[in-house]
Amino acid sequence: QGRNLAEAEEMAKDLTAVWMDVQLDDIDVTLTVAMPDEATLTYREAEELFDQAAQAKSRAAIKSRETVQILRSQDWTLRDIGTALGISYQRVHQLLDVA
Repeated sequence: QGRNLAEAEEMAKDLTAVWMDVQLDDIDVTLTVAMPDEATLTYREAEELFDQAAQAKSRAAIKSRETVQILRSQDWTLRDIGTALGISYQRVHQLLDVA
């Protein structure tokens, strides 16, 4: 009788308590939601893409730090590095600290 999935767990607890004639606090319900196969597959693809994006972001951060290190080793100032890369000199300093 719930109007949405958010209410399903509470409704199941209520029904079970009434059906088994026990206190509501004595009921523990685990809600499992089954989506259509198409939605499940599409969501798995989305999760995979999110994982790939996170990995790419991590690799990009490494390359950014390497770039800053290269420029700094060639005596570029933090401000010049920041200007060249389009970031603040404070961010350049952070990238150097992380490296």
